[in-house]
Amino acid sequence: MAIYPKCRLIQISMISSSLVGTFPWQFMFQDNKILKNMYAMYSKLMLGYFTLFVFSQQLELLILITDEEVMRNAIFANISVTPIYTITLAKQLIMMLNSSFRATIKQIIDTEKCKSPIEDDEVFEIELRIVQRSNKLVKYYGLMMFVLGTLFCVKPILMTPNIVSSGNTTKAIGFFPLSSWFPFDEQKHYPYAYMWQTLSLLQGTMYVTTTDILMFNLIVFTAVQLRKLKHLLKNFVHYKERFMTLYNIVDDEQAAKITLIYFIRRHKEIIEYVRLFNESMEIVMVFDFLQSSLHIASVLPEVLMSEISLMVVLTVASFLGSMLFRLSLYYYHANNVIILSAELSYSIYESNWFDQTPKVKQMILIFMLRTQEPLTLRIGGFAVMSIESLIAILKATYSYVMLMI
Repeated sequence: MAIYPKCRLIQISMISSSLVGTFPWQFMFQDNKILKNMYAMYSKLMLGYFTLFVFSQQLELLILITDEEVMRNAIFANISVTPIYTITLAKQLIMMLNSSFRATIKQIIDTEKCKSPIEDDEVFEIELRIVQRSNKLVKYYGLMMFVLGTLFCVKPILMTPNIVSSGNTTKAIGFFPLSSWFPFDEQKHYPYAYMWQTLSLLQGTMYVTTTDILMFNLIVFTAVQLRKLKHLLKNFVHYKERFMTLYNIVDDEQAAKITLIYFIRRHKEIIEYVRLFNESMEIVMVFDFLQSSLHIASVLPEVLMSEISLMVVLTVASFLGSMLFRLSLYYYHANNVIILSAELSYSIYESNWFDQTPKVKQMILIFMLRTQEPLTLRIGGFAVMSIESLIAILKATYSYVMLMI
């Protein structure tokens, strides 16, 4: 009985995300309906709890902002985590409810399942290298997020509680891993409140990590298919001969046309995949883009207003490193999609196109004209995911820091 569908690219993502129920249940336990329904229930329960915790964070932020005595440090502590949790929740709702998003995952699985006989060992090696590299990156990101979550849990224990005097009595105010609202007196029941927040933090960290890894894999899939198509186009004559051998085609022009039609269909599949990705995720990526600079910037003023210690420095360094690495996973690899799609016309130009018949040359020209428009993963309707967008986030982060200080 298979628990997961066979797919090398998203294997790590499927295994890790299923632990907290973030992988879409529609693809789990295909041969066992009972286990599939049980996983679906588990996934919905985990999402429901995460939704309640995010709501408690937002409620706490509202209380802090509307309080007569504005505590900037507490507000910044809340903003450093709440936005990314909120965006992760939005992504999870899309993954669960949006059919276009599920169609992108299905296309990844079906593409690996239905290998074309035209693809040889060289094409397989291209895919394998990219998959191995992406697996290393997601492991690094997972390790960084694990360290960050651990530091968030340990930091409150090592910090000296604030002593508040009221008349003849003094009270120690303990710290917590996160900023959220409690339905009870958190200081009176500190051990229970701390344990609740620690469990919520662990779930939230897993939610953010596994959601980002899956999103990263979806972006990398586009790059994998484009790199493979580039190789096929560059070696047009070689794969034309493979068509002739495999399908007993004698006429050279007919083989060239069939080969080109195959390449065009591959390109159209990639275009359709990008369309589905944008259709399902472009709106939520707008909010991810807008909140990225704010939640990164908010951690720096929090440090300046706190007592400097080794634990605080380690936590902030880990936070900044993890969040910047997260952004690079998204925007650097989305930028690769733009570059690779624009290079398709150069790849076929490097082949022996000049030895083809006039009809084949005309087909090649039409294909080259279509590939002049690069494929882009969009941030809503006003921007694309690229290095320029990443730089814009970093610039906005600097502006926010200067404003907060």
